[in-house]
Amino acid sequence: MTESVTHKRRKRHRRRRGFLRRAVDGIVGVFAVVGLAAVLGFIFFTTKVAEVPSSNIKADAIVALTGGQDRLADAFDLLRQKRATRMLISGVHPTTNPRELERVLPGSGPLLGCCVDLDHQALTTAGNALATKLWVETHGYKSVILVTSGWHMPRAQAELSRSLPGVQVIPYPVVTGRFRDGTWWQDSETLTTVIGEYIKYVAALAHVRIAPRIATEAADVARAGHDL
Repeated sequence: MTESVTHKRRKRHRRRRGFLRRAVDGIVGVFAVVGLAAVLGFIFFTTKVAEVPSSNIKADAIVALTGGQDRLADAFDLLRQKRATRMLISGVHPTTNPRELERVLPGSGPLLGCCVDLDHQALTTAGNALATKLWVETHGYKSVILVTSGWHMPRAQAELSRSLPGVQVIPYPVVTGRFRDGTWWQDSETLTTVIGEYIKYVAALAHVRIAPRIATEAADVARAGHDL
């Protein structure tokens, strides 16, 4: 009798240990898959941040996000080449006016006077997307060239595409410095910037792709409950 009880206890103990081992193996497996996906995603991301823009692009309008003089210089070059008819510069400092921009970008005066709008409200990439949405809807544009730094382009494009359904967003990444010669990873500050931007990009992508599904499913559940 005692041996039978002991045997059953040992059997239950082995079952519990087996279950725990499988659970641990499963958790380790999930982390391994997530880690591999993160590494592969980062590798893909780094190929995008150093991507050279196409020289043969045209759209209804240009949207330039502030954050560097090179971005604005390239955006004005596109406008001069008549790749679009009008441009929005989003995220301009509240005290910056067209005269100050002309001082920073010599020769931009005529374009600033006829074909450029300034957004002083946006403080974040999401804010840039909202300002662009309002501007695009006001003018009825169907396509825009997005000008920003190469490392910022994936997240900016994701945010603008979410805010502008039905509008073609054409990326024009500005590649400078170490990104141009392919040595960006050798500089710790630049590497930190890229890693931080990758994390933000993943978060933005999750917000763009997953959040709408969750909202839709929640609405369906609420509707079903109401019908009951």
